[in-house]
Amino acid sequence: MSRIEMDTTNNKQDAALLLGQNEENSLSKTIKIIQLNKREESKSCSKMIMNFATNQYVAGFIGSISVMIGATCIAWVAPMLHILQGPDSPVPMSSEQTSWMVSFIEIGPFFTPTISGILSDRIGRKPCIYFSVFLYLASWILILSVYTVPALYAARTLQGMALGITFTIVPMYLGEIAENHIRGALTTLFQTLFHVGLLFEYCIGPYFAYETVLYVNGALSVVFFALFYFQVESPYYYLIKNNEYKALLALTTLRGNQPAVKIEQELREMKTVIDKEMSGPSKVSFSDVFKTKADRKALFLVVVITVTKAYCGLLAILSYATEAFRVNDEGSVLGPNEYTILIGLEMVIVVAISAKFVDSLGRRPLILASSFGCFVCNILVCVYFYMNQYSSYDLTKYHWMIFSSFSLFAFFFSFGLGPVALTLQSELFPTNTRGIASSFCALSFTVASFLCLKLYQVFTDQYGLYLNYLIFSIFCLIGFILTFIFLPETKGKSFTEIRLQMNGGESTDVESPTTKS
Repeated sequence: MSRIEMDTTNNKQDAALLLGQNEENSLSKTIKIIQLNKREESKSCSKMIMNFATNQYVAGFIGSISVMIGATCIAWVAPMLHILQGPDSPVPMSSEQTSWMVSFIEIGPFFTPTISGILSDRIGRKPCIYFSVFLYLASWILILSVYTVPALYAARTLQGMALGITFTIVPMYLGEIAENHIRGALTTLFQTLFHVGLLFEYCIGPYFAYETVLYVNGALSVVFFALFYFQVESPYYYLIKNNEYKALLALTTLRGNQPAVKIEQELREMKTVIDKEMSGPSKVSFSDVFKTKADRKALFLVVVITVTKAYCGLLAILSYATEAFRVNDEGSVLGPNEYTILIGLEMVIVVAISAKFVDSLGRRPLILASSFGCFVCNILVCVYFYMNQYSSYDLTKYHWMIFSSFSLFAFFFSFGLGPVALTLQSELFPTNTRGIASSFCALSFTVASFLCLKLYQVFTDQYGLYLNYLIFSIFCLIGFILTFIFLPETKGKSFTEIRLQMNGGESTDVESPTTKS
């Protein structure tokens, strides 16, 4: 047992012995041996990186780089719209074509969330994440190879397909590699890296050539391939596949030099949860997501929060912020691109800070404060654009209201609806339906996002900018009310305790060391 690389045919037999009820000392000894072997392996450069930096934070950070890549796919059009519609455009486009190009990214996720949710339980979380980044890379290659509007449509569709996988699998992966008491903080890496990707694109887009931006974005995918190769698969996936030895290896790697007894206890708790949740039919269908009261309530809550997140106006602001800042910008201290960069920077800072409060303040108060704050900000923007369109009053000197309202919106979104929605997605569903439920949520987000992006330009042309923000505020208010009524608090609870709570029971007062916050 001193070798980490064991013959696959012996893995299940060894694991079965190790996990027997009367073999606890053997399991603890095995964990210690694995930890010693990890230290020996760290003599090589790549293994050294894995050993000294290997824990759930670094694994989560590197996995979330795929989210950053996805964010660049969303945001690269914001600083480029002015160029693409200009006289020297590398791909001449009309206003109608650009609106389709922006919204085409939401067509791809119609197809991939369901498939990736099913495949994640069959081939693993890592291969699915790898495939999403391959699609990102393929999209950049297509844009660089063919300078036509249909090619842009096709590339945006590929990027959307990749985003569907990313938004389905990465939250699941982050939730499964994290200990209970830091799960909230770890899953906020998703939103943090998402906003880092947005900021990255806002910073390079206005100041570099069109082709340079595309090459840099493609290079990010190559970097991810190299880094993610060394990360472990989710131990939950190995337990689903009854490969308990590999689950032990993955968990020991993620937990580093934690006491063997603690790792042993956590592994047994995982196995108990998996055995209970997978005790039903071997094939899981969509109907299983609606099977129990807890399942239906979890799906309802996450879909409500997901749709609120999609239709609170974030994607429209991210895609059209630069154009919105051009309204009445005469005499403004900064240009539209600089204002957009400041919004992106603010979102990165707030999301990074919010990681601490997700596990200290809890999910419920953050979601409530976030949704209500976004409601107020959208109302302010709506009033400004309404008065600008229908009032004879000169609002040029009040141009700061747009930036101030967007800044407040970014603040409220970034500590609540952004990171906490994904945390809840990883917490509320059982292991056997988590993949399918996540795909259903991703599909809901896709539908709402597509309508938001496509109708934004339509409403702007037909009625004015104000109508978009009025609709955004209504969705935020509805989300606030439903969340206030139905959402329980889940911070610091194990998956088992959350399921008990969702079924209407009370959480146990006595928590194991691995479940306390």
